[in-house]
Amino acid sequence: MQIEKHHREIWAYIDLRNDYLFKSSLKVLGQAHALAQSAQKKAGAIIIGARDPSDPGQPRTEPIPIEMAAEQCRECGADTVYLAEYVAAEPVLPHVCGQILIHAIEQHPPMLLLFALTDLGRELAGRLSGAFDAGVIAKCLDIRIVDHKIVATCPSGEGKYLAEIEFVESGSALKLATVVTATLPEPRRTSSTSAPVQIDLKALQLEDRIKFVSHERDRALHQQLENAEIVVAGGAGLGDAQGFALARELAAMLGGELGATRPPVLQHWTEEERLIGQTGKSVQPNLLFSIGTSGATQYTSGISQAKTVIAINRDPHAPIFNYADVGIVADAKQFLTTLLAKLKQTLMRDVADTIRHSDTNDRQRGVGAKIKQLRQTKQWTLETLAQATGKSPEFIQQVEADAMTPSVAFLLSLARVFDLAPDAFLHQQQKEQLSDERTKAYLTRTQNYSYQTLTPEAKGEHLQAFMVEIEPKQAHKPVAYKHEGEEFILVEEGDLELTLGEKTHLLKPGESIHFNAETPHKLKSRSNTKTRCVVVLYTP
Repeated sequence: MQIEKHHREIWAYIDLRNDYLFKSSLKVLGQAHALAQSAQKKAGAIIIGARDPSDPGQPRTEPIPIEMAAEQCRECGADTVYLAEYVAAEPVLPHVCGQILIHAIEQHPPMLLLFALTDLGRELAGRLSGAFDAGVIAKCLDIRIVDHKIVATCPSGEGKYLAEIEFVESGSALKLATVVTATLPEPRRTSSTSAPVQIDLKALQLEDRIKFVSHERDRALHQQLENAEIVVAGGAGLGDAQGFALARELAAMLGGELGATRPPVLQHWTEEERLIGQTGKSVQPNLLFSIGTSGATQYTSGISQAKTVIAINRDPHAPIFNYADVGIVADAKQFLTTLLAKLKQTLMRDVADTIRHSDTNDRQRGVGAKIKQLRQTKQWTLETLAQATGKSPEFIQQVEADAMTPSVAFLLSLARVFDLAPDAFLHQQQKEQLSDERTKAYLTRTQNYSYQTLTPEAKGEHLQAFMVEIEPKQAHKPVAYKHEGEEFILVEEGDLELTLGEKTHLLKPGESIHFNAETPHKLKSRSNTKTRCVVVLYTP
């Protein structure tokens, strides 16, 4: 499709899905108004909404009423407000929205259409680009008209550079752009008395191949960063999205909120509403972790009300240390990795202590919530943790709801999946007690005629190895029929029969098996000669 008519307007697409997106759209409208003034054009706002089929005469009231949106658009610089309304029981879907925009542009062709840089904005810009063979400039930090040309400033080279980009001549006069709203000012209030222009959709056959099933609010859009008592703010010093994820994990671990400086937002490591500073939000937490942030004025203006600031930066001369109550000179990623490991150990110990020392009622007030907190620090679903620990999602759900008390074996599994030592949830006294128990078990085995130690220096250690001899056609009388930990058996000579629970395994020389030592197990020689095997025990 190509547009032949003369283009006189600069449009902004108005997103009604929630209040945050609507306010971001008004910022884009403010940008359209400024551009229109500089080019002696007019600014337009295009709004698409659905009316309830049970009462088509009334607009849908959620999330943003279309009449209220139209009024605010007139107050924020729109010379003309275009309304496209249709009857539907479901929210406006991207493919329907794209159809309606194409129809509206064909009726009232603009010279430039701006979208807020959101998933929907990207998708609609792409759909229109394909429909009209129109160029798109993405991630605009600034957009202006110079010598009758539209020039945009965009991040380049992973945010290290700023590039100036122009549209090339194409078969379509329509131009499209997605705009980073975090850097835009609030729109200036203006006054327009023009009546909204209704887009006639009667002749438009809307696609119905895609059906709306359900939707869930994005938790991030409804968190109150400004009022949080604990804030973890990450900056460019975290290096990449993977490094920034450590800051997100710390915020979850501490029960705080995540914030960011401008570079992580521009790189899409986090959402725009997480931006702190002059063009973002101001925070006033009791505790602020400022990690990998240099301390630029545009950021520090948003943290001036924080009561205690802990700053981590590898540059000892970084300006952020001038604002910090506690300054740590360290690589941000390495520091966070170590800190998170220590916090997880503390939380694991807390879980174990609650199980070990509390009565049932106390237990029900804490264990499940702590295990859920561990899971959420990884942003794992119930299914993810269940798969990692070898349990069912229903089991994990029961544990988190305190409907059952987790076993020590499950805690060991948790330690494993969170990359912690199996004794991470034990205090030093408990570790020493377990070491004594391992020593006693070690001595008992070495005193038994059928055990020959292969690791004489391993007394009291987690890992111990023995050579076990079993008389021909005889059952072995084990020192421990079952025990905590894991066991590995390698047959060196003869045939070995291993009964593991209710299942029997026959192992030939050179064959091995690894199993959970808490499963009842028996050994028996099936040979006419002695059976010799190496047994490696791991005890927590």
